[in-house]
Amino acid sequence: MSAAATDWPLIEIDHAGIACVKGTRTKVIEIALDRLAHHWDADEIRRQHPHLTLGQIHAALSYYYEHQ
Repeated sequence: MSAAATDWPLIEIDHAGIACVKGTRTKVIEIALDRLAHHWDADEIRRQHPHLTLGQIHAALSYYYEHQ
């Protein structure tokens, strides 16, 4: 089963129902927890996850805050 599209162009729902950054294996919750647990801003999250763009990070945080 392939990933499902969402209203967020950079976010998809994987076969297990988990929101992920499209085209990666990075879960939205991982990015949200980096923000909440470590108080990292988007730039620090980018430094810690260099495979992600700032757009992907902001999309993940937006998706998280809309669906928490």
